[in-house]
Amino acid sequence: MISPETSDHPLPGKRSYQAGISLLGFFGRLRREKARELIVFLSGGASSLAWLRPKGISERELRVRLTKLYRRPMTIRQLNRERSRLCLLKAGGALRLLKILAPGLRVKVVVLSDVSPYGVEIVGSGPFLGARHILLADNRTLAQAARRRFKEEKILDFRHSQMGSEKKWALALEKKIARALRSRQEGVLIWAGEPQVELPKKTRGHGGRQTQLAARLALRFWDEIRSGRVEILCGSSDGRDGTSESAATHLSRHSGHRIKKMNPSLQRQLKKAIECFDTAPLLRRNGFLIPAYSTGTNLQDLVLIRVMAS
Repeated sequence: MISPETSDHPLPGKRSYQAGISLLGFFGRLRREKARELIVFLSGGASSLAWLRPKGISERELRVRLTKLYRRPMTIRQLNRERSRLCLLKAGGALRLLKILAPGLRVKVVVLSDVSPYGVEIVGSGPFLGARHILLADNRTLAQAARRRFKEEKILDFRHSQMGSEKKWALALEKKIARALRSRQEGVLIWAGEPQVELPKKTRGHGGRQTQLAARLALRFWDEIRSGRVEILCGSSDGRDGTSESAATHLSRHSGHRIKKMNPSLQRQLKKAIECFDTAPLLRRNGFLIPAYSTGTNLQDLVLIRVMAS
């Protein structure tokens, strides 16, 4: 098994290249042992865990090209298409190599997907594209599980497999929260998917998609959060939100150990943090971050917002 504990992510490293070579050795062993069927368990976030570089691309060049890709506001399908050009295992490459090294072997792929609303065949950049894929869970099932947890409360809005920029997410959610507050509706908004962030070339900030989104919502609803009328959880299902060193941001009057009334200084700090993509330090200082941990998979992101009339 190749896992985050034994390889590298999101940029491939020495262990990723070793895992790629080990995978070829495993394929060869399947032929020697006359195996008839291979069941592959594939999870979102697997793209960098095993890597075979094409000839002519050095490790340094590969890292530079991937880093540039990760800064762009690309959909997962666009990103995986580009990554596939930089690894011989992607876009069905692993299946092609398997057919050479162990011809006649039947392959079935069981998938936990992080690519909604796109097909499960591109999970992990599609190493076994062309084989039969069976979906176990994805962003839709994650959102539905959250919905079941709130079955006693009114669901004000429910969406899954959402794409688009984190700024657009924030604007849309701001309107829905404000509308609920004005009409004194109580209930929960559930949004799931993967917002995109476009990072400046020289940014050195610490944060992620969900800390960025949470900071925008905090700027708009700080006093409502402080009074307990709004509670927000913005989380990453793999347990690591970008470079924030957090799994999620919990905006609540109970979670913030230094939460105080919004003032001009705090407002300026929030605005600057959002502009510089350096939202994690400010949110951490206010006690809003849930520490990072590895969940072992990725079903994209989940945002839960509770609105209370008083």
